Amino acid sequence: MGFNIGNEEGGLHYAIVLDNNNALGHSLITIVPLTSVKPKTDLKNLYDN
Repeated sequence: MGFNIGNEEGGLHYAIVLDNNNALGHSLITIVPLTSVKPKTDLKNLYDN
């Protein structure tokens, strides 16, 4: 898969891109990460406290 450059994370991560109007020189975009959980997963463990 190669090396992670800058703010990249390795592996497959699904997300929705909210902002694609940034100038070409900018290295950041606005996204909402997506995840799926199994029915018996305790949702309280998904969030930082």
